[in-house]
Amino acid sequence: MFNAKKSALVIAALLSFAAPAFAVDSTQTDYDNASMSLSAEGTYSQAVSFSVPSTAITLTAQQIRPDNSFTVSIPVTNTTDRDIDVSVVNQAPTGTGAAHLTVSGVSITANIKPGEVATLTFTLTFDSSTSAAQAGQTVSVVFDVSATASANNTSASGSSF
Repeated sequence: MFNAKKSALVIAALLSFAAPAFAVDSTQTDYDNASMSLSAEGTYSQAVSFSVPSTAITLTAQQIRPDNSFTVSIPVTNTTDRDIDVSVVNQAPTGTGAAHLTVSGVSITANIKPGEVATLTFTLTFDSSTSAAQAGQTVSVVFDVSATASANNTSASGSSF
């Protein structure tokens, strides 16, 4: 049978015995003062890093022709333990046939969570010029990918526990 007085006494006893286990008392330094030391410990998060599976794309002669257009997709994996913002920019095309190539960003920024992958995308389009002088010309495009810690998890003064 349920005994309310006995249950209340047991609960009161448990609370009085358990509370000191979760508290630390100060040390009295004199009649009017007391002190205590406590510490906060932690581990730095990882430095920003990412990976791209391949850093070179070879265009075939069939791809480099008048009016042809194709997509370059750059998969980027977040290899840190925090969110990162990545972006990619293309440098101006170089090579003897560079004047005939236009590079357009389609999806050039992304926020990537730890361990996830985002794809950054560009469209490469060759103009309609069909000059015989274009035969044998070369083109090259360099894409620069960069990453920054997302604003919600960067270092900041005034951080608190």
